[in-house]
Amino acid sequence: MPNTPTPPIKGVKITWQKIHEDDRGQFTTAFLTEPVAPVEVMSVISQVNFIKTKRNVLRGAHVSLKPQHKAFMVLKGTVRQRLVDCRKGSPTYGKCWDVDHKVVDGYRMVVHVPPFVASAIISYTKATLVYATDTLYDPDVELSVNLYTQDKTFDILETFTVSEKDKNGVSVTTAGDKIDEYNHC
Repeated sequence: MPNTPTPPIKGVKITWQKIHEDDRGQFTTAFLTEPVAPVEVMSVISQVNFIKTKRNVLRGAHVSLKPQHKAFMVLKGTVRQRLVDCRKGSPTYGKCWDVDHKVVDGYRMVVHVPPFVASAIISYTKATLVYATDTLYDPDVELSVNLYTQDKTFDILETFTVSEKDKNGVSVTTAGDKIDEYNHC
Protein backbone atom coordinates (compact mmCIF):
# COMPACT_ATOMS: atom_id res chain seq x y z
CA MET A 1 0.00 0.00 0.00
CA PRO A 2 1.36 3.47 -0.87
CA ASN A 3 2.45 5.98 1.77
CA THR A 4 -0.52 8.14 2.68
CA PRO A 5 -0.07 11.90 2.99
CA THR A 6 -1.32 13.42 6.24
CA PRO A 7 -4.01 15.96 5.38
CA PRO A 8 -3.61 19.21 7.32
CA ILE A 9 -7.40 19.77 7.33
CA LYS A 10 -9.29 18.07 10.14
CA GLY A 11 -11.53 15.24 8.94
CA VAL A 12 -10.04 14.84 5.44
CA LYS A 13 -9.02 11.23 4.85
CA ILE A 14 -7.06 9.43 2.14
CA THR A 15 -7.66 5.80 1.20
CA TRP A 16 -6.23 3.69 -1.61
CA GLN A 17 -8.13 1.31 -3.86
CA LYS A 18 -6.28 -1.57 -5.52
CA ILE A 19 -6.26 -1.71 -9.31
CA HIS A 20 -6.78 -5.28 -10.49
CA GLU A 21 -5.36 -5.65 -13.98
CA ASP A 22 -5.26 -8.54 -16.41
CA ASP A 23 -5.43 -9.11 -20.17
CA ARG A 24 -9.10 -7.96 -20.19
CA GLY A 25 -8.34 -4.54 -18.68
CA GLN A 26 -8.72 -3.11 -15.17
CA PHE A 27 -11.11 -3.32 -12.25
CA THR A 28 -11.08 -0.98 -9.24
CA THR A 29 -13.58 -0.65 -6.42
CA ALA A 30 -14.32 3.05 -6.32
CA PHE A 31 -16.10 3.58 -3.01
CA LEU A 32 -17.00 1.48 0.01
CA THR A 33 -19.62 2.43 2.59
CA GLU A 34 -18.05 0.16 5.21
CA PRO A 35 -15.17 1.66 7.16
CA VAL A 36 -11.76 0.82 5.75
CA ALA A 37 -9.62 0.40 8.86
CA PRO A 38 -8.42 2.73 10.22
CA VAL A 39 -10.45 5.25 8.17
CA GLU A 40 -14.11 6.01 8.79
CA VAL A 41 -15.84 7.01 5.59
CA MET A 42 -19.40 7.89 4.61
CA SER A 43 -21.94 5.28 5.62
CA VAL A 44 -24.37 5.87 2.73
CA ILE A 45 -23.81 6.69 -0.92
CA SER A 46 -26.75 8.68 -2.31
CA GLN A 47 -25.29 9.95 -5.57
CA VAL A 48 -22.33 9.10 -7.81
CA ASN A 49 -21.14 11.69 -10.35
CA PHE A 50 -18.73 11.45 -13.28
CA ILE A 51 -16.79 14.48 -14.48
CA LYS A 52 -15.01 14.67 -17.80
CA THR A 53 -13.02 17.87 -17.89
CA LYS A 54 -10.81 19.66 -20.36
CA ARG A 55 -7.23 20.77 -19.78
CA ASN A 56 -6.63 23.83 -17.54
CA VAL A 57 -10.10 23.93 -15.99
CA LEU A 58 -10.92 24.94 -12.41
CA ARG A 59 -14.21 23.52 -11.04
CA GLY A 60 -15.31 24.84 -7.66
CA ALA A 61 -14.65 25.24 -4.90
CA HIS A 62 -18.07 23.99 -3.86
CA VAL A 63 -19.51 23.40 -0.40
CA SER A 64 -22.99 22.43 0.78
CA LEU A 65 -24.77 24.32 3.54
CA LYS A 66 -26.19 20.96 4.68
CA PRO A 67 -23.83 18.26 5.98
CA GLN A 68 -22.49 16.35 2.98
CA HIS A 69 -19.56 13.94 2.78
CA LYS A 70 -17.82 13.52 -0.58
CA ALA A 71 -15.25 11.04 -1.88
CA PHE A 72 -13.23 11.68 -5.06
CA MET A 73 -11.25 9.36 -7.33
CA VAL A 74 -9.47 10.32 -10.56
CA LEU A 75 -9.78 7.71 -13.29
CA LYS A 76 -7.68 9.41 -15.96
CA GLY A 77 -5.54 12.52 -16.24
CA THR A 78 -3.62 14.86 -13.97
CA VAL A 79 -5.75 16.54 -11.32
CA ARG A 80 -5.06 18.62 -8.24
CA GLN A 81 -7.82 18.88 -5.67
CA ARG A 82 -7.87 22.02 -3.54
CA LEU A 83 -9.69 21.75 -0.23
CA VAL A 84 -10.63 24.72 1.94
CA ASP A 85 -11.99 24.37 5.48
CA CYS A 86 -15.11 26.58 5.82
CA ARG A 87 -16.03 25.36 9.34
CA LYS A 88 -15.75 28.40 11.64
CA GLY A 89 -15.25 26.31 14.80
CA SER A 90 -12.65 24.02 13.25
CA PRO A 91 -9.03 24.23 14.35
CA THR A 92 -8.16 24.21 10.63
CA TYR A 93 -10.70 26.90 9.60
CA GLY A 94 -9.50 28.80 6.52
CA LYS A 95 -6.72 26.31 5.84
CA CYS A 96 -6.17 25.28 2.24
CA TRP A 97 -4.63 22.01 1.08
CA ASP A 98 -3.72 20.83 -2.40
CA VAL A 99 -3.57 17.11 -3.08
CA ASP A 100 -2.40 15.66 -6.38
CA HIS A 101 -4.44 12.60 -7.30
CA LYS A 102 -2.29 9.75 -8.52
CA VAL A 103 -1.87 6.06 -9.06
CA VAL A 104 0.93 4.56 -6.94
CA ASP A 105 2.11 0.94 -7.04
CA GLY A 106 -1.19 -0.29 -8.50
CA TYR A 107 -3.47 1.74 -6.19
CA ARG A 108 -5.76 4.71 -6.93
CA MET A 109 -6.04 7.48 -4.36
CA VAL A 110 -9.47 8.34 -2.90
CA VAL A 111 -9.87 11.66 -1.08
CA HIS A 112 -12.68 11.72 1.51
CA VAL A 113 -13.95 15.24 2.22
CA PRO A 114 -15.99 15.96 5.37
CA PRO A 115 -19.00 18.29 5.51
CA PHE A 116 -18.36 22.04 5.18
CA VAL A 117 -14.95 21.64 3.53
CA ALA A 118 -15.05 23.19 0.05
CA SER A 119 -13.53 21.24 -2.81
CA ALA A 120 -12.16 22.43 -6.14
CA ILE A 121 -10.86 20.34 -9.01
CA ILE A 122 -7.98 21.75 -11.03
CA SER A 123 -7.28 19.74 -14.19
CA TYR A 124 -3.88 20.09 -15.81
CA THR A 125 -4.78 17.60 -18.56
CA LYS A 126 -8.01 16.22 -19.93
CA ALA A 127 -9.30 14.20 -17.01
CA THR A 128 -12.07 11.87 -15.87
CA LEU A 129 -13.14 11.73 -12.23
CA VAL A 130 -15.82 10.01 -10.22
CA TYR A 131 -17.13 11.24 -6.90
CA ALA A 132 -19.76 10.05 -4.48
CA THR A 133 -21.84 11.97 -1.95
CA ASP A 134 -23.97 10.85 0.96
CA THR A 135 -26.79 13.29 0.08
CA LEU A 136 -28.39 14.23 -3.22
CA TYR A 137 -27.29 17.38 -5.02
CA ASP A 138 -29.38 20.39 -4.05
CA PRO A 139 -28.46 23.61 -5.88
CA ASP A 140 -30.40 25.64 -3.31
CA VAL A 141 -27.92 24.79 -0.57
CA GLU A 142 -24.66 24.72 -2.54
CA LEU A 143 -22.18 27.59 -2.48
CA SER A 144 -19.24 28.39 -4.67
CA VAL A 145 -16.28 29.61 -2.66
CA ASN A 146 -14.10 32.04 -4.60
CA LEU A 147 -10.48 30.93 -4.29
CA TYR A 148 -9.30 34.41 -5.28
CA THR A 149 -10.84 36.23 -2.29
CA GLN A 150 -8.73 38.68 -0.34
CA ASP A 151 -9.72 37.74 3.24
CA LYS A 152 -8.02 34.34 2.88
CA THR A 153 -5.29 34.29 0.24
CA PHE A 154 -5.05 31.23 -1.98
CA ASP A 155 -2.44 31.50 -4.68
CA ILE A 156 -3.41 29.96 -8.00
CA LEU A 157 -0.63 30.95 -10.34
CA GLU A 158 -1.90 29.41 -13.58
CA THR A 159 -4.80 30.72 -15.63
CA PHE A 160 -7.76 28.35 -15.85
CA THR A 161 -11.17 28.23 -17.46
CA VAL A 162 -13.64 28.93 -14.63
CA SER A 163 -17.45 29.12 -14.71
CA GLU A 164 -19.16 32.42 -13.91
CA LYS A 165 -20.76 30.80 -10.85
CA ASP A 166 -17.33 29.90 -9.48
CA LYS A 167 -15.77 33.26 -10.40
CA ASN A 168 -18.53 34.97 -8.41
CA GLY A 169 -18.31 32.67 -5.40
CA VAL A 170 -18.35 33.90 -1.84
CA SER A 171 -15.33 34.31 0.44
CA VAL A 172 -14.35 31.61 2.94
CA THR A 173 -15.57 33.91 5.73
CA THR A 174 -18.97 34.38 4.06
CA ALA A 175 -19.24 30.63 3.43
CA GLY A 176 -18.55 29.96 7.12
CA ASP A 177 -21.18 32.53 8.16
CA LYS A 178 -23.79 31.04 5.79
CA ILE A 179 -23.05 27.49 6.99
CA ASP A 180 -23.47 28.57 10.63
CA GLU A 181 -26.66 30.53 9.84
CA TYR A 182 -28.23 27.65 7.87
CA ASN A 183 -27.49 25.03 10.54
CA HIS A 184 -28.56 27.13 13.54
CA CYS A 185 -32.00 28.15 12.29
